[in-house]
Amino acid sequence: MTNEKTTIGQLLAAVGSDLHLDCELLLAKVFDQSRSFIYMFPELILTKSQIDRFHQLWMRRLQGEPLAYLLGYKEFWGLNFKVNQHTLIPRPETETIVEYVLSNYVNEDYSLLDVGTGSGAIACAIANERPNWKLTATDISFDSLAIAKMNAKQLGLSNIQFLQGDTFNPVKERQYDIIVSNPPYIAGTDPHLTHLQYEPREALVASDHGMAVLKSLIANAANYLSHEGILIVEHGYDQLNAVNQFSATTDLHNISILHDLAGIARACVFKKI
Repeated sequence: MTNEKTTIGQLLAAVGSDLHLDCELLLAKVFDQSRSFIYMFPELILTKSQIDRFHQLWMRRLQGEPLAYLLGYKEFWGLNFKVNQHTLIPRPETETIVEYVLSNYVNEDYSLLDVGTGSGAIACAIANERPNWKLTATDISFDSLAIAKMNAKQLGLSNIQFLQGDTFNPVKERQYDIIVSNPPYIAGTDPHLTHLQYEPREALVASDHGMAVLKSLIANAANYLSHEGILIVEHGYDQLNAVNQFSATTDLHNISILHDLAGIARACVFKKI
């Protein structure tokens, strides 16, 4: 695919249409330029080091490594977030949580807790549009929190406190108006995991058929919610009934079901009774 006189245009012409965008973005990374640069200079010849770098990235992509990890970032809610193997890759369906919060809560004095923040995508997206809110973001992983802090700093956000620990452990005796979470909810036997092998398993998989962390959040959230506070949790495409059945045994009641762009029930909104 490459030789000593390889140009940008030749590389792009050599790949199939289904991988054309990937090729453009990886070339932009190699040149440390924007994607438009790749369009503007198709005749540009790559140096040997650039060819080697591109080849390394391209082979990793063909082996199935997510493009976001190769690029080092992923767009979410119109913002670029640094990601690596310690964080899940933010996904469009999770934007339904951000959209609900921003559409329904516009006052300047809300407090919000993001449990299992990962790359910080949810917390940072909300904090960016609600600079007067006080946010707390937690994660059990030191490595994930380091990335989340970097993303907040890169976005110039100063209204998020980051704490390390499992679920509600870092925020004992605190209460919040809004709690959000995209927790691990995939069963360990789920065949979809074969397509997620590069992402951190601990951020994907939960015991009890994927329900363990969801149940913990729903069972304990009322203790950390202010009067009429809400909990929003993302769940699996087939977990809506199980989530609602369990919530009926707690101090929360379901007030809304959020659907992703494919029309799939993706998250539940609960209010403290």
